[in-house]
Parts: sequence; structure tokens; C-alpha cells
Amino acid sequence: MRAAFVIFERMTALDFVGVYDPLGRLRTMNLLPGFEWSVCSLNERVSDDRGLRFLPDRVGVPLTAFDLLVVPGGQGTRDLRNDPRFLEWLRTAESVPLKASVCTGALLLGAAGFLAGKPATTHPNAVEELRPYCREVRSERVVDAGAVVTAGGVTAAIDLGLHLVERLAGAEARRRVAMQMDYRNSGGPAEPGAAELNRSAAEGVGMDVTQLPFNRLIGLEPAAADSGFLVCLPDGPQYTNHLGTIHAGALLAAAEAGSGVFLVRYLGGGAGYVPVVRRLESKFRKPASGRVWARAIAPPEEVARWSAELEARGRVSASVPVEVVDAAGVVVLSAVVEWFIARGNPDAEPGAAADGGRDAGSS
Repeated sequence: MRAAFVIFERMTALDFVGVYDPLGRLRTMNLLPGFEWSVCSLNERVSDDRGLRFLPDRVGVPLTAFDLLVVPGGQGTRDLRNDPRFLEWLRTAESVPLKASVCTGALLLGAAGFLAGKPATTHPNAVEELRPYCREVRSERVVDAGAVVTAGGVTAAIDLGLHLVERLAGAEARRRVAMQMDYRNSGGPAEPGAAELNRSAAEGVGMDVTQLPFNRLIGLEPAAADSGFLVCLPDGPQYTNHLGTIHAGALLAAAEAGSGVFLVRYLGGGAGYVPVVRRLESKFRKPASGRVWARAIAPPEEVARWSAELEARGRVSASVPVEVVDAAGVVVLSAVVEWFIARGNPDAEPGAAADGGRDAGSS
């Protein structure tokens, strides 16, 4: 899958970046590892409408080789929609199966003939300019007409980016990307995985699971904030077994710690609450070597249920699915870590810690 991001003089930077960010996470989060992109222009250097500079990596090259075309808006669209050279170049994307625009980028798609007979949207101030190019102008943030998807003004770029993530990789990928971006759409329904998980980490920001004594001893590290992962186990001979691959115990420690970070992040560290592990079920999928990362994802509705039950009853059982992934993006371990979280005393539910439950992320 190859995407072309078109840039031009006096574009609006957020129109471009707002789509680029969620789509770029398809690769960095290993949701669509083969996803590639190019930044394309007719100019060797581009400045947005406030002077911010961009350097394209493809200049004047036909757009025929791509699977997705993304066109931003901005003041420059008013001239370009009447620029024969630009429109001729843009029309080289006629065979691209999926085309998208943000804001007044719809005027460029329209001027190129890509909106004929289709519904579309744009910035509210450009509605009348768009009407001649399409069947009807709609007021939705994102209008999906199949082969062409248009979005409203400026901030709708993020909505478009997430919509395209879903088109390319599915609803679960969209949810995970939105969660990783901490995306909350204040102008409409909450984005699944963001506001639905709105019992934030604010209560628990003081707890760094990787700094618990055992995790510190084995060298677990927090994963990069934009990586899509929660914890990282560095490369080192101390983690290997008799075969030279990562020891099962080290992989399980990363899995449990990852689930602990997930609970801290989305249920909060919760003053007065004590989490313990009741059960960990795992499947080793392939030998691992080098650095590995853990990620944990639970359905938003399930996390919302945990939060409500914890608030109402003072205790909850939460089963967190976890994957441990190697540097090649291959899942080497999958697991489900069942936690029991109680206010004050984890023994509040008979037998809750009978198997020797541990503090969050302690293994």
C-alpha cells in the first residue's frame, strides 16, 4: 500500500499533518507494516500559508503508482484550481483507487474532475465554491463516496486520517490508533478508545510500573510514547536461555508488566486500590531474540465496564490481552493477564489472591 501526500505553496499545514499522523501509525504500530508514503509536489520547496517549510521527496513525478492520494487545502487552492499545469499533474492520479481531501483540497479534486456525480464536503466557507464540482455538498465531517473521501475544515484532517485507517486496516486498527493519539473529538461522539476510556492515567501518573523493584532489577523500560507499545525489554545476554533465545520468564515478565501499565493508564493508579494478578494464560508463538516490546489492548466497552464496576463495587476482575513483539514486528508471545483490583484489600473477595497475586507489573 503506497500513499501520496500532495503538498503545494500556501497549503494549510494541519490539513496535511492531521491525515499523515494517524496514517503513519499504520506502519509504526505494525498495523499495516507494508504501508509506505511519499510527499509529492510540483515544487522543490513548499511553504505553508504561514511560512512553515516542507521538502517533498518526489517532485513533478506522475501520481499513477500510488494506491491512496491525499490532498490538503489552504489558500493556495484558489489559484491552483485554475492552474492547467497543476491540474494536469493531479489528473495523473486518475487510476489511483482511493482519493481523499481535507478542507479546500476538495476544490482541487473537483477541478480535476474526481468529484463529478459524487457527494462531498469542505470548509464551511468554501461550500459555494465546491458546489459546481460535485453532486451535492454535505455538512458531515467526513463524506465517504467510495473511491473519493472528503473532509471538512482543517481539524477534520484527523477525522479523515482515522477514517482512512479504518478503510485500510479495519475498525480495530482505528480504535488502537485513536487510543494511542489520545484522540477526543469534542465536536461529536467520543472516539472509541479515547473518551470511553476517560478514566485517565491522571490518578496513576505517579506509578511507573517499570520502576517497581523486580522490573527495575531485570531492566524493563517504558516504551516510546508514540510506538504503540507499553514496555520494552532490552537486548542482553542475561535474558537468554540455553538455546540463546529470550527466556520464557523474561517474556512473561514483559507481558505482565505491559498489562499493568495498561491498567494504570486506563483505570488510573487509583489511590486506595490494590491490583493483584490472579492468573496468566500464555502461548509462546516463536523463539525471540533482541529487544522485545509488550502491547495490551482491551475493547473500550470492556474497559468502561471495569471502570464502572470498580467505582460501584470497589473491586473488579479485569482480563487484559497482551502481545509481546520482536523487532521484526512478529508476535512471539500472546497472553491474557487476569487482574483483581480492590479498594484497600485484595482479599476483599474470597480467594482473590489465593495463588499469590502480585503488585501491578511485578513479575
